[in-house]
Amino acid sequence: MQFSKNKARHHKPIAALLVMLAIFSIAMAFYQGGFKGRVLRPQKLPAVVQLQSAPGQELIAKCGTPSLPEFVVDESRPATPKIHAGGIQDTLGQIRSFFAWDLNKKQFHTVNARLTKIGQRGLVYLDTTLTTAEENLDRLSKDFDKIIYPIDTGLFGAEPRPGDENEIDGDSLITILLYDIRDDNYYDSTKTTFVAGFFFRENEMPRTKFPQSNEREMVYVDVRSLANQPLLTLGTLAHEFQHLIQWNQDPQEARWVNEGLSELAITACGYPRRLPTNFFSDPDLSLTTFNDKLEDYDKTYLYFMYVHEHLGGDDAIRAISTNSSHGEAGVEAGLQQIDPSLQFRDIFLDWVMANYLDANGGTGEFAYQNIDLPRLALSDVFTALPVAEQSGQVQHYAADYYEFNGGKNLKINLTGDGSNFNFYARVAKFPSDPGPPVVEEVTLDTQKKGSIAFPDFGTSIKKVALVVIHAGVSPTFSNYSLSAEGSGANTEAVEIGYDDGRPFGYFQLGQNDTALVAFDGQQGMALDSVRFKFFSSGTAEFHIWRPRSNGLPGKDLITPFQHKVVHLANPNNNFEPWETFDLTKDFVDISQVFMVGMVMGADAPDPKLIADSTNTNPPRSLVFVTGTQGRTWYLAGGDFMVRAFLSPLINDFSTPEITLGILQHPVFTENLDVYIFSPKALLESSIDATLNEAGTIRPLAFEKLTDDNRLFENQEVILQKSGTITIIVRATHTRG
Repeated sequence: MQFSKNKARHHKPIAALLVMLAIFSIAMAFYQGGFKGRVLRPQKLPAVVQLQSAPGQELIAKCGTPSLPEFVVDESRPATPKIHAGGIQDTLGQIRSFFAWDLNKKQFHTVNARLTKIGQRGLVYLDTTLTTAEENLDRLSKDFDKIIYPIDTGLFGAEPRPGDENEIDGDSLITILLYDIRDDNYYDSTKTTFVAGFFFRENEMPRTKFPQSNEREMVYVDVRSLANQPLLTLGTLAHEFQHLIQWNQDPQEARWVNEGLSELAITACGYPRRLPTNFFSDPDLSLTTFNDKLEDYDKTYLYFMYVHEHLGGDDAIRAISTNSSHGEAGVEAGLQQIDPSLQFRDIFLDWVMANYLDANGGTGEFAYQNIDLPRLALSDVFTALPVAEQSGQVQHYAADYYEFNGGKNLKINLTGDGSNFNFYARVAKFPSDPGPPVVEEVTLDTQKKGSIAFPDFGTSIKKVALVVIHAGVSPTFSNYSLSAEGSGANTEAVEIGYDDGRPFGYFQLGQNDTALVAFDGQQGMALDSVRFKFFSSGTAEFHIWRPRSNGLPGKDLITPFQHKVVHLANPNNNFEPWETFDLTKDFVDISQVFMVGMVMGADAPDPKLIADSTNTNPPRSLVFVTGTQGRTWYLAGGDFMVRAFLSPLINDFSTPEITLGILQHPVFTENLDVYIFSPKALLESSIDATLNEAGTIRPLAFEKLTDDNRLFENQEVILQKSGTITIIVRATHTRG
């Protein structure tokens, strides 16, 4: 594979222009969101760095602390007798046996580990059955001494120290145990998450109270990423050490606060953290409910990042961590030490707006300083008016998001749960002229009903976002309905792409190599066509993919097609030729991230794809090539010149016409093929079909037979009984 400037005979090796993807995989991280440049402490945290995906590796790291059982119910922390008078006294090379919790089998096991490093702040023990390079252990020990310990203790407070009544080992050094944590992935390598570390509070208990206590201040860290992804391991260490500090400061702190602060510790120490794409794919999730899922870590991290940026920096976080109240009350009590007027509810209302507006031109309290967020998933996008009444439901301490971007003279009507005094709504108005969006409250009466009108919508106001908010702990969820008045629709088509429009060179790929561009999801829009800028003729197979969990191409969203690119003009003529492919009849679902690309032909020259000179941040152009490392994904040295043309989805409220057909096998009469046909295209995901056979009802799944989404088939129906059957099919039009 080569990258060339204008003249094809002057080739340069691509290796100098490529950055190999990092070994540890964080789902979608390399093209959703970005970072805004490194900033300095103490008032600002270091910029967020994204971890990037690599071939054949789909593991995602999690903290194991929330999964540990609560052996000791009493957390009042009575004075603990010192087990080791004068400290632990272990020497380099000494082997100790430690108790560790098996998160899969839910039982204790022992780990024999050798003391490999004695630092200024920590003792580093390594499982005797494992090895790692000496420089890896040096890096971990020094980072803990010089970075993690001073930043974590400065930001969150002190860990148990000699002389404290609840300190157990009489030693100022923290034990760090490196081993292969026994989690689900340890026993089954197909599992896509692994436990990167945990803090076990029972180690602070004497063995007379808890026999499996290691009787020392310590954290557990999985060693698997230390060699090839040390920043991940170091970030885990920062996270778990914060748990130890939090236990010392407030052992009864709510889980969502504890984990959110520990996630903040990662970026506070300057280590990478995945972008919050799990939360942003489903933002109607309660901030204060923690179920140990990736989205729970995302949302709580974002909340405390927001608090740090806008409400007092290090002082605010330290006040939250060290005060004796818990959960929402603890956050509010801590922040009122900084500003007595601060209320948890008001902060939450601003935070949910910032989560949306950061990627949509927000400023001030409605944006983040240290991280560029991806666009979050919307509950709906309305491109035409009026909008018939529809219902919704929002979780406690969560929000739903809607956009109106078509029509004129908009008026939004909202009816909330009259019994929920925590029900709120805000709008963001986007001006047609350059300028930031303007946020306004929606005035609701005592029954939580209200309207807000925008007479300039469609002229000086180009878009309005409605955010429906449940800013309280109860009820568990809140029902509401909304509708909109007005007239007209948005018919303006747009082109999106990530290159800078200036051709710099081309990529010369080999047989079966892949090149693609990852596009952000576009809700409320239809994909009309895509176009590629080529340098020369050649043959390729063209695809549109939905990414897999590791961010690499997965499911095809269209039927792949072969195409021969033919350039009759001089290929050096300013790189002019574009190749455009019409997709208006394919009805591609682009509401989520989609990838546009091509696989080079196996027996023909490749059509050399043109790129600009630099990558966007984060990178969106990827190539998959065969080299000395086998089949490997790389980041391209520039952004491919690939564009997508979009048009607004115009709602179609007409009732679909559906014809049902059944083909019965002539011999095995219990076998049926079932077909559905509609004169107008149907939205595949909306098809809901059931078969009722003598009172037994089962669902039927259909697959489309044609790209125009009008004909679908199910070939797997096997009848269990003789007699009458009833098949019911429900569906909407693709824009219904």
